[in-house]
Amino acid sequence: MVRAQAAELDTRRQGRTHVTLQTVRRGIEALADLHGRKSLLLLSEGFLHDGARDFREVAAVAREANAAVYFVDVRGLEALPGGGSASDF
Repeated sequence: MVRAQAAELDTRRQGRTHVTLQTVRRGIEALADLHGRKSLLLLSEGFLHDGARDFREVAAVAREANAAVYFVDVRGLEALPGGGSASDF
């Protein structure tokens, strides 16, 4: 039963990762016609890099578009109480 649940969770994780990477790919493709170096920043709660074909495809599209993709895991980040502003620093 535990293995079946783990397999189901992993299948859902793979599906979410696939959808996320396809979205990143579409974003890069939308930027491809712009001249110069481009950056795409993905803020997420993280996902596993399991060597899937999707990762290699996104990397290839990014190279073709002269774009860098930055993956930022936001788990554990917390806002300061009271917010503050840039002028406070």
